[in-house]
Amino acid sequence: MDDQPGKASAASSKAPAPGAAKPAPGAAKPAPGARAADVSKAPPAAVAAKRGSGRAGGLLSKAAEKVPMRWLTTAVAGVFLAATAAFGGLETAASTLPADLAAGETHIGPFASFTLERAVLIDTFDEAGATADPAAGERVLALVGTVEGTWDRSMGTDASTFVQAVRLEAMPDASMTAAARLDDATLSPKVQPGVPAELVLTWIVPEDLFADGDEVRVSLFDHQLYVGSSTLYGEYWSDQELAATVVLEVEDVGAGADAEADGEEAP
Repeated sequence: MDDQPGKASAASSKAPAPGAAKPAPGAAKPAPGARAADVSKAPPAAVAAKRGSGRAGGLLSKAAEKVPMRWLTTAVAGVFLAATAAFGGLETAASTLPADLAAGETHIGPFASFTLERAVLIDTFDEAGATADPAAGERVLALVGTVEGTWDRSMGTDASTFVQAVRLEAMPDASMTAAARLDDATLSPKVQPGVPAELVLTWIVPEDLFADGDEVRVSLFDHQLYVGSSTLYGEYWSDQELAATVVLEVEDVGAGADAEADGEEAP
């Protein structure tokens, strides 16, 4: 008698488990080899969300096609301006533009204020520390004005920071020749905090660079004060930036007052 144990085991494994639900009449049969759990599994949530976003994206695209382009441009510009204003972007950019000053107007810098009043063209100005050579085609341009210290300590007018703070736009690379007090002709005086002083700032210039009645544009530069704390110690000024431009009319006085006092004809 052949018991066929292998066939018996296969038949028993296909029998439904006690209490298992029977398929509803007319329900689709699972594909061969598929598990029953796979047939009843719902679509993943990510797939459903993707399908939903696809439908929403299509609706937005159709709606955007009906919006006039000028409306979109205005909306984008409004958002940009609102964001810029929130961070002070436009205001900051406008405040960094150099100021245009006339004679007698004051620029207050980080270490000194400058009020330039006159521009004088003279053959030579020994008393102010500027000696020109007429044979070499040189003359002296002198700026007269009031300078007052705004820092908490004094600064020499021969210091590189002070010299670099005032320049002629026509000769941007030419440093100031000298500085002197107008009242007592003291050369290279110190600018004291809170103490105004009338100074003469001089440059030796080519004789044909300026003429009587011309305008001279003077550039005033601000500097940033840095305090060293690691490899560098102490305080120093750096990062100069154009802060203001002063326009003055040039007055040609020829050989100057001394020549007139000696009997020479002055213009």
